[in-house]
Amino acid sequence: MYYITLGCLGFLFFYLFDLNKVKFIHQSVNLLFPGGLIVLVYATLGIMRHYAPDFFFPFPTKVLLGLMAAVSLMMQFYVLFFALPFKKTYWFDGKVQRVIYAGIYGVCRHPGVPFFFFFYLFLWLTTGIHMILWAGLVWTVMDGIHVYVQDRWMFPKTLSDYETYKQYTPFIIPNRHSLKALSISEKGKPL
Repeated sequence: MYYITLGCLGFLFFYLFDLNKVKFIHQSVNLLFPGGLIVLVYATLGIMRHYAPDFFFPFPTKVLLGLMAAVSLMMQFYVLFFALPFKKTYWFDGKVQRVIYAGIYGVCRHPGVPFFFFFYLFLWLTTGIHMILWAGLVWTVMDGIHVYVQDRWMFPKTLSDYETYKQYTPFIIPNRHSLKALSISEKGKPL
């Protein structure tokens, strides 16, 4: 339970990072985002190190599940660090930023949440450690609350035209119409 609580502390760092974008407390508060990531990684590795597997799959199945976990994690990193302008997103300077309407952020407003969930689901199936599942579920709920707070209070103040973006782009679950955004580049031109 210690590691699950520790992972929740990482989300507290994410909340404070976002609050800094609205209140602009201090530039150094931007360091809470990587701090939250480090805490979450440490908590995940701690669970994997301190808990024994509760079940096992055959090796070929574990490899396939491990690859699915790796793909989910890579997609999470893409969504957070490559689909967004890195410096403007993570080193906030108090200026209102532009909304990204196309690509993965045209599919849904918070595409990282499903990838986060699937990473922990596949990691649980790969390792066979039930505590990974519990941690993944708790942290996915924390992530859902985090993106709800961002969507409701933070982003309308820090991203231009966010209310219009909300009207056309689903919250977390893509729909048939929004999937067409994958064929459009960030500049609004077809790929």
